[in-house]
Amino acid sequence: MKSFLSADMAQPAKQLLKATPDGIKQAKLAWLASANQIMRNLESAPYFISQTTIHHFFEGQPIESQDFQKICIALGLKWREIAGLPQKTRPIPPPPAAPPRVNSPLRAIADSVKERLYGKLKERYSQITLLNHRLAPTSGVEFDVYRVSRVSRETYLDLTEFVNHPHQRAEVERLGLGERQDRLGGLQAVQTSPRLILLGPSGSGKTTFLSRVAIACTQGEFPEHWIPVYICLHDFPDATLESPNFLRTTIQQILDTEENKHTEYLLNAGQLFILIDGMDEVPLTIRRHLQYQIRSLLQRYYKNRFLLTCRTQITEYTFPTFEYIELAEFNRSQVQKFADVWFTAQNIEKPQTILKQFLAELDLPKYEKVVPLFNTPLFLSFACWIFQDLKKLPKRPFDFYEQGLDRFLEQWNLVYPRFQSYIYQTLDKTHKLKLLSLLSSLIFQKQELLVEYDVMCQHLYNYVTEVLQIPAHPQELLKESQQVLQSIEGQHGLIIEKLPNIMAFGNHGIQEYLTSELILDHFKADDLDAVINPFIKVQWQEYLLFAVNHLENVNDLLLRLKKKIDYLLVTDPKIQIFLSWVNQKSLLVKVPYKPSAVRAFYFSQALARIFEPKLARPLDFSHAVDRVLRSSLHDRTLACELDEKLDQAFRRYPLRNLDYDLLIDLVLDCLLGTFANDLGLFITFMQDRQLKLDPDLRAALNRFKEQIPDATQDRSKYQKWWQANNKIWTRNLRLVIIESRNIGYDWQFSKAQQELLKQYYEANKLLVSCLYSNKKISPDVIQEIEETLILSVAELESRYDDHT
Repeated sequence: MKSFLSADMAQPAKQLLKATPDGIKQAKLAWLASANQIMRNLESAPYFISQTTIHHFFEGQPIESQDFQKICIALGLKWREIAGLPQKTRPIPPPPAAPPRVNSPLRAIADSVKERLYGKLKERYSQITLLNHRLAPTSGVEFDVYRVSRVSRETYLDLTEFVNHPHQRAEVERLGLGERQDRLGGLQAVQTSPRLILLGPSGSGKTTFLSRVAIACTQGEFPEHWIPVYICLHDFPDATLESPNFLRTTIQQILDTEENKHTEYLLNAGQLFILIDGMDEVPLTIRRHLQYQIRSLLQRYYKNRFLLTCRTQITEYTFPTFEYIELAEFNRSQVQKFADVWFTAQNIEKPQTILKQFLAELDLPKYEKVVPLFNTPLFLSFACWIFQDLKKLPKRPFDFYEQGLDRFLEQWNLVYPRFQSYIYQTLDKTHKLKLLSLLSSLIFQKQELLVEYDVMCQHLYNYVTEVLQIPAHPQELLKESQQVLQSIEGQHGLIIEKLPNIMAFGNHGIQEYLTSELILDHFKADDLDAVINPFIKVQWQEYLLFAVNHLENVNDLLLRLKKKIDYLLVTDPKIQIFLSWVNQKSLLVKVPYKPSAVRAFYFSQALARIFEPKLARPLDFSHAVDRVLRSSLHDRTLACELDEKLDQAFRRYPLRNLDYDLLIDLVLDCLLGTFANDLGLFITFMQDRQLKLDPDLRAALNRFKEQIPDATQDRSKYQKWWQANNKIWTRNLRLVIIESRNIGYDWQFSKAQQELLKQYYEANKLLVSCLYSNKKISPDVIQEIEETLILSVAELESRYDDHT
């Protein structure tokens, strides 16, 4: 019998979902944080979502439920939250039956342990230490996690060869982390999985999350029979960690039971929740030793729960029965809660008012480049700290890294037993930044993101011996260099172990900032050819051009370099007046060239004889014009590189192709550079080429010509007249040209000022060369730099104020 339903009618109705306005806002923030990677995920199996569907999602239009969920997973968001649906939780397995309360020795032991232990846990872990050393409640910070797939052993073996091949930043950022799956609440993940390894890079909040779990146990958020045992491996020296029964002994000491058999009762009953922090942050031999001890505990006391933290799945130890989870980036709600925790903990008036101001700033378009960075506890702490001090946020990532690291390195100096490098502890903030910048630059110069441990130690050894010049035996200095590296890794996490014995910077953005900082630090007003440091035998210009073409985000570097060039001349009032004149003169002429090119033209024209002394000694007026218009002696590189039309005019026949205003000013400048008897040649030159002067200026020049005796008729009379009148006559001629064309000033710069102006000009030439050498540079950055080239500091600050 045929069905009464058509094929189309037989299909079940498709469920449609759409994002709420708040959900769209969260999705856009997540997209901005890693748009390229998300797009690649969505365009590949098993995701594959069309761009039209993605567009409908961000417009808040209904799309199929399956596509909606895929997009949310790729963005790292909870799809129910984005759709405004109530959250579902996975069923929590029922806890083992609790022993009877009456006449139960185990219950009595557990109650006794909790009574002693919970007070210690609350004292130590109920508050977290913020970067500025203020204390804040641990329970105020919320985390989500991703379940991640397991990295296979074959992948690990392949990655040992990965270091020897070129690789991209995107390949390294999640190196050692499995593919992300569903996102869920952190405490929910802990409840549903008895054995977990928590993954996440430095600053992602692993230690804070473990503290949050420990306190949740004491506050009844988990089944009451879970007794947390928090073991922070940082707290123990290597000799203690190497002891044969370290874990068992430490558990005994933490529980502080009267008898060893009481600890045995609790372990056998599976009542302990063992939290181990920093598994990958101890030496390799100790890791293997701890791995063996953990496995022994698992085999003997399999009923207990375990939660370990590690920065990567790729280690030389494996735990087959463990599930992996990765800390997720903060969503908007979690950002708000963390910021609330931060500002409430500060000793400031009206913290809630400041919190509201901070949250309002996050939505301003001018901060769209930095807000996506505020998705981890470390960087969000930077943001809160900076806003607390300045009542505003940096607009650019490099400024954010600069201000954040400035505060971080100055105050955050934890001392763990294992990380006690005397040299590193005694370095001030400036030297620490210099050291880190050197390391990042050396790594960057070789186009490496991953560096062998021994190579990194060798770099540090060079720094200790050649820069710090510490007298000691080479073997002792090498050991100290290793301790310096351990201190950087242990205290700040700025450099971490990505693979066994393979080091990398924990955050690529910070590495780029440090590399750029070294470039900027060695931008010297008196020596553009200075080498970066004793270990980088590359000229500054070559290194900068290399950096521009290889850094992932070069926009901020160029803007910061531009700012540094502008401020080369800030302390000289006379030069600042000169720059103001250059701008005023460029505004007076109506020409079809870029304003920045016109400013560069008049800047170089006014200083041509400084840049090239041969131009100051022409044989006569015609020779001067020929040199200026045709000769390579006159450096007009900057103006011509800024504007192709101007470049073409000079390359062809400038007398015919160059705009009238610029040509007249060029020729008049040649007149001022020659002898007075060339005034007649100048007038003839203008007539022959049919170049018209302003009538008043032409009349004035004719009057000046009439004052000069004819040298061809009476040479002696001319010489006497010239000797008696040349100074005042030349001065008056200059004043007439100044009044008519606003050119011809005799600036009389000192030798030091001349060198500074030449340095400033050369630096701007290099900056513009960098600007056009890389297609990755943002058009907005190119426009901003072009529009603000060769301006006085007062004019620059006025422009910046107008755009604020």
